[in-house]
Amino acid sequence: MASLIRVGFYASVLSEVMEYSLPKLLEKLQINHEELVDLCILLGCDYCDKIPGLGPKRALTLIQNHRTIENVVLHINRKTHPVPHFWKYKEARKIFLDATETTVPELVWTEPDEEAVVGFLCHTKHVKEERIRHRMKTFHKNRENRREKRKMEKAAGYTRQTRMENFFRITRKREQPVEAPSSLGDSNKRPRSK
Repeated sequence: MASLIRVGFYASVLSEVMEYSLPKLLEKLQINHEELVDLCILLGCDYCDKIPGLGPKRALTLIQNHRTIENVVLHINRKTHPVPHFWKYKEARKIFLDATETTVPELVWTEPDEEAVVGFLCHTKHVKEERIRHRMKTFHKNRENRREKRKMEKAAGYTRQTRMENFFRITRKREQPVEAPSSLGDSNKRPRSK
């Protein structure tokens, strides 16, 4: 349910992260959540085909005017935009709107089970046991070296990067409008010197 209150869609664009707030997106498009789901189904999803020839601008206008897929289908030219046979848009809509509650498993990092790794790789993948044992020995040695290095860094006062903000640079404040670049290639060009 928290995802319905505030959803962030993240897209990596030229090493920047762009966040889209669901409430702001719905307000800007002048549609509700169910209509957004119908819009996405019209444009194509993993669960059913799309209506051929229907682009994003036209689909958005149709949803804004007619509000549901059923009404959109009644108001389009079926010769230029044929509706797929056995179109399972209702099933797709149900998948998107009736999300099942899942419990988040608790992940615990433990030591690898060397015998299980050897058994799997030897019997299933037919890798020589000596090769696997040598790789496991190297793995353990490298891991111990990394642990010792971290202990020494910690003792020296060094800290490790742990926050999300350290991975991505902040490009704008949330309240500022986002401007699209005029062209992806032009932003890196320098003016010519005469």
